[in-house]
Amino acid sequence: MEHSIDLGYLKQISFGDPQLLADMLDEWIQDTRERLNKLTDTAHMADPKAAFTQVHNLKTSFFMIGHAPMIRLCEEYLRDENSDYQHLVDQVFETISYIQTEIFPALRN
Repeated sequence: MEHSIDLGYLKQISFGDPQLLADMLDEWIQDTRERLNKLTDTAHMADPKAAFTQVHNLKTSFFMIGHAPMIRLCEEYLRDENSDYQHLVDQVFETISYIQTEIFPALRN
């Protein structure tokens, strides 16, 4: 998946402070991992309503970092409540890895 991330919103609320932006992005990663764990738990329990809520929460997380491809992927899963969520889980992990390896180093330079 292409990673098209727009940190404009986080830059705005961090007042252009690169350290604060990095801290906020780190918090975003921790929060997203928690949401992903909740999705995995609800998917294993075969609870479609709870899974729907967790996918919606992930979509909100991706709005925060302006990641349009992940927003669209979440929307696909929201339309199909009986989905196998593994592809979504894999893409979220890939996004987190991308942020850690590509975006964090650029913020710290």
